[in-house]
Amino acid sequence: MQEFVSLTDFMCPACGAATSGFVPVPEPDWGAMESLSDMAFEGDSDVACSACAAVFDCHVDVSGNEVTVTLDKHPDVVVDAGDPMFWPPDDDWLNDNVPESPWGVFDASIGRVRQMCAVAARESDADTRAMLLQMLFSQLFSVLEAFLCDTLIKHVSEHADSLRRLVQTDQELRSVTVSLDDVLGSVTLVLDHVRGFLQKVIYHNLARVNRLYTCALGQSIWPDTATKDALHRAVQARNHMVHRNGRDMEGRPLVVGVEEVEVLMNHIVALADTVERLVSDF
Repeated sequence: MQEFVSLTDFMCPACGAATSGFVPVPEPDWGAMESLSDMAFEGDSDVACSACAAVFDCHVDVSGNEVTVTLDKHPDVVVDAGDPMFWPPDDDWLNDNVPESPWGVFDASIGRVRQMCAVAARESDADTRAMLLQMLFSQLFSVLEAFLCDTLIKHVSEHADSLRRLVQTDQELRSVTVSLDDVLGSVTLVLDHVRGFLQKVIYHNLARVNRLYTCALGQSIWPDTATKDALHRAVQARNHMVHRNGRDMEGRPLVVGVEEVEVLMNHIVALADTVERLVSDF
C-alpha cells in the first residue's frame, strides 16, 4: 500500500549518524484542491533513524511542494525534507524509470539552464531577475541529483561486482534482512532492493552520495577539493532558497547573480563529468 511521505535527511540526535528516513505526511483532500497553492496543511508524525532505529516525534508543515519537518524534542536539528510523494512507487516505474543515457539527459538539461540564464540576464525587472536566478540555482541541483541517481542505479544494474561491493560495504544495505520466502520468490531480489534503496537517497547530500559511489566504484567521485568545497557551500544556499524563500537562518536575503549561477554550473558539470568518466572506464 502506498503512503504519502517526505524523504528526510538529518543528523540523528541519539547516535550522531547521518541518516535518512520517510516521514508520513497527511494526505490532502485532492478533490477539493484547485491548484498546488491549495496544498497547505500541517500535522504530527514521526521519523526513525536508519542507523540506531531511534524514533522521533515531529511536526510537519506542507505548503505546495515545500515540506518543513521539526523534531519535537530536538527543534535545533536541521531536517532536510524532500517533496511530498507516494511511496513505494509502482513496480513498473521502479524498473523502467532510468534513462538509457543519464549523461545525455544531464547535458541537454544543462544546455536549457544556460539558455534560461541568458534570458534571466536580459530581464529588466530586478525582482523578477533575482527570482529567476534563484530558481535556476536550485534547478541545477535537480539536474545533478537526477544524473547521480540514474547513473548509480544504471551502473550497479549492469555490473554485478559493483552491486556486490555496494551491498557488502554500505552500512544500511549490510543491515538489511530478508526472509527465505522472499529469496525464493524473486531471482532479482538483491538488485530490486538496491534499486529501491537508491531511489530514496537524497542526492544533494553529496557526502552520502560520494560514499555510495566509493562503495560501488572503489574511488571518490570528487574531481578536486575546490569543487567539493564549493558544492557543499552551494547546497546550503540551495536549502535556504528551497525551504526559506531565499533567506538564510538569520533572515538575510541571499544574493544570486548570473555569475554565481554560472560558477555553480561549472562545478556541477565538473563533478558530473568525473562521474561519467569513472563509470565509462569501469
